[in-house]
Order: sequence, then structure tokens, then C-alpha cells
Amino acid sequence: MAARRTVQNLQLIFAAMIGFSAQAAQAATTLITFDEFPIGTEISTQYQSLGVIASGVGVSGSFAFPSHSSPNIGCSSNASGVMNFALDSNITGPIKTVSAYISSSDSIGIYAYDSLGVLIGNAILPMGSPVNTLLTFNSPSAPIAKVSIHDGGGNFCIDDLAFSSIVTPPSCVQRSKDLYDAVVALPASAYKFDPDHMERSFDHRVGKSSIEKRMAKLKKEVADFQALLSTNVSNQILRDELLDIRSNILDWIKPSPARNNLFNQIDQILAMIKAGQC
Repeated sequence: MAARRTVQNLQLIFAAMIGFSAQAAQAATTLITFDEFPIGTEISTQYQSLGVIASGVGVSGSFAFPSHSSPNIGCSSNASGVMNFALDSNITGPIKTVSAYISSSDSIGIYAYDSLGVLIGNAILPMGSPVNTLLTFNSPSAPIAKVSIHDGGGNFCIDDLAFSSIVTPPSCVQRSKDLYDAVVALPASAYKFDPDHMERSFDHRVGKSSIEKRMAKLKKEVADFQALLSTNVSNQILRDELLDIRSNILDWIKPSPARNNLFNQIDQILAMIKAGQC
């Protein structure tokens, strides 16, 4: 391609820009604040759409303990002083971290279990800790399927209960599809006129024709790159083709958030190529 003359310069630029791994885990957090429901509500299936079913917790106002996020908190509501939270991984994803702001006059713990009911581990908040102390448990192994919070039978309250999952980043094929969809979605107004095809004419139709050619060519280049992913070409070829596409976007697309989005998507794919994940 004609744009290949810029590859070496672009490679130097993007070697400095791409300092992350495309397979780095991303956290997705489910947050329960208890603020949506009136005081006195017993929490059970109200958060089922978020993948959480609870027992042993009722909604209380800040007269019990100060809330971390106003106005409500969740307090233990049974004689055993145990809150239980069952997690649906089909909705939450694989939970690896649970945390809550806890208020109690006693020692209290977060206990995490796997899908077989086996205790993964716990985090203990010492007696005498300030109200709204953040307590966090991170699973070193299996995803968390159930959480119990208790202090041995006393009363306690929690706020801003959070479950964080590890989301698998999209594959290289999926990211290239997203790039193609973003290119297809670009309107003609996003493209620059091509002065080399204006033939010294200011006729709007001539300019429009040059834009249509650029639109068609850019779509084809991204589609061709997608096709390459299903072959056994080297990472160097994939990288060169993608850098050519990026160069053409730089030359053909007007500066805009949409162009920046294309650059970001290409940078992500370049990082995956660099890591050998395409």
C-alpha cells in the first residue's frame, strides 16, 4: 500500500505508546447500597437482577450507624447475626473480591465460599475498629460463589457492599470486528476531501466521489485485516497491515472523537499482536 512508507515512523511512535497488555484483567463491580428501598425492608431477591440473593439483612437508617453513602445501610436482621449473599456468576461474572464498609462494636468477618460451599478464606475486622471501616477479601484461587458476614451473633451494619469480577478482555477477532463496525458507522462528513482527485475542480460532486472512494477503501482494508486473522500470517504482517490502516485513518479522517476511538481500538489490537495474542 502507498501508506507503507510511513510504517517505520509509526512503529517508533507506537512502540512508545503501547505500554499495556491487552490481556490485563479488568474489574467489573456490582455495588449494593441499600438506598433504593425503604427502611424496614428485608432484603432477599431485590438484587437478583444484579446476580445477588441475600438473607439476614434489613434496610436501616443512619440512626443505627452512620451510612457511608446516604441515606441507608444494611443491618443484621436475625438472631444469629449472619448475613448471607449468594452470587450468580452468570450475571456477576467470576467474583474474586468482596468488600463492605462495616460498623460494629464487635469483631466481624467476611467469609467467602466457592461453588461447592468450601471456605476459600476470610477477612476479619478487629473489635474496636471505627465505624464505616472498609473490609476487603480477595480470593487467591477459586471464584467466590457465596459470602457470609457475621460477628458471632451480635448486631452490625454494612454499607456499599461490592463484588468485583474479572472480565476476560475481548479476543483479537472481536476487537477487529469492533473496529470494522466503527469504520462502517463513520458518516461521509467524517472524511476529508482528497485534493489529488479534485482535478483542480471545486465541484462538490467531485469531492464527494473522492470521499466515497476513501470510505470504500478503508472498509475493505479493515475487512482484509479481519480475513488475515484467520490465516497463519506472521505477527509482523498483521502489525504492518494495521499500521497502514492507522496511517490512512490519520490522513483521511477529520480530527474528532470518532477518529480518536478508532486510534484507541487499533492501539488495543496492536498491543495484542505484540503480546502474541492474535
